[in-house]
Amino acid sequence: MAKLPKKTEPGQEFVYKTGETDLAGMVLVRALAGKSLAQYASEKLWQPFGMEQDGIWMVDKAGLARGGCCMSMTLRDYARIGLFMLGGGKIDGKEVLAPGWVEESTKNHAPPKSRQDGDSYGYFWWPMDEGYYAVGIFGQGIYVYPEENLVIAINSAMPKASDRTQTQKVRAVIDAIRSATKAG
Repeated sequence: MAKLPKKTEPGQEFVYKTGETDLAGMVLVRALAGKSLAQYASEKLWQPFGMEQDGIWMVDKAGLARGGCCMSMTLRDYARIGLFMLGGGKIDGKEVLAPGWVEESTKNHAPPKSRQDGDSYGYFWWPMDEGYYAVGIFGQGIYVYPEENLVIAINSAMPKASDRTQTQKVRAVIDAIRSATKAG
């Protein structure tokens, strides 16, 4: 990362880069004093929340978990992550995340210049007017709508990364699910 050219000064423009999220994962690993991201997630979330299956977190050539990608889990466990967020980061009433973290991490922190272009990004979540979501480049997603008490989880395998046409189809499915839950 240090060898890459800097596009702008920090805090001036938002452009999502997976490498920066990988870097955040490396910083967290250092703070965990010997635990991997997978071990930490297992202790703090997977086991206490009763996930259905073990998650898989791919590692790079150096054996480090990729902070910016590569978590594999069942569809139900994707939904459980959404429920965890919907519940304010608590498990059985016990704070797992710092108080206020869900609200802080799911609000827009993109610099004003980026917001004019429509970009909105929190802390690893993409805020939207009616909620927030996490998304993978091949169509995986967790969509959380707090006012509707709704979580939609999608575990896709799009034929190519970040395909605009396929993304529009996913959006149509999400809209249809939201409409159905409001009507029902």
